[in-house]
Amino acid sequence: MGNNGSMSSTKGVSGDLSSLRPDPALQFHETHGDNIELQNNKTRARRYESFCKGICFSNRPIAVNERVYVKFVETNTSWSGVLRFGFTSINPSTLRGCDLPRYACPDLTNKPGNWAKALGERYTTSNILLHFSVNRAGDV
Repeated sequence: MGNNGSMSSTKGVSGDLSSLRPDPALQFHETHGDNIELQNNKTRARRYESFCKGICFSNRPIAVNERVYVKFVETNTSWSGVLRFGFTSINPSTLRGCDLPRYACPDLTNKPGNWAKALGERYTTSNILLHFSVNRAGDV
């Protein structure tokens, strides 16, 4: 059972995505929201405009209990809100970025096969390294 990692934000952030799992390296998927720019060989996602349309996916399924690490390398105080981390059972290759909803919560989480949790704004400061995972019960 694998899930594709998803990241969405209502605050302007730029983050690096990495994992403890050695092969293959974790990157962002080429399918993403309209306000996301991928950099550094798809290991960095940067929101460049607006507070919506910032959904990102991982390039491969995430294993149950696999820790996904995100480092915030840059933040923007122009927006306020929370970042959402989550998982989906949907293969992002079957989606088009322009068809993604504006928000992960509730737009994606109201559909079966999608789970997400909000991360408090106090944790989204530059150079913070966070991790998240999903267990067999589906808890993020």
